[in-house]
Amino acid sequence: MEAPGAELAMAYSNLGQLSMLADDPKQTLCWSEKTLEIATPRGPQLATRSNPGGLTRRQMTVLALIAEGLSNADIADRLFVSAKTVDHHVSAILAKLNARTRGQAVAFARTKELI
Repeated sequence: MEAPGAELAMAYSNLGQLSMLADDPKQTLCWSEKTLEIATPRGPQLATRSNPGGLTRRQMTVLALIAEGLSNADIADRLFVSAKTVDHHVSAILAKLNARTRGQAVAFARTKELI
């Protein structure tokens, strides 16, 4: 049997190691009942990696609806999400395509035959 407090000392030691790992933004700590593991994010899905603009499937859907002339509110209704969620998708689309306007994003998508 270990000396009294040895378990506590081990726990504190492990916490010190975990706090160093938690500072790494590329790693995520995953807790289960018996173990604590470090998970490395898997990165973008294949569809996102293969997209010329780096857009997700949902962003592609939103972009296609923008091309149809729908407003953010109309897109939100069509996709059963909030208008704020659509705002975030549109912002991400504009940033990824380096576009200042929705029209520029649609023009880029058409030249790359994304829509």
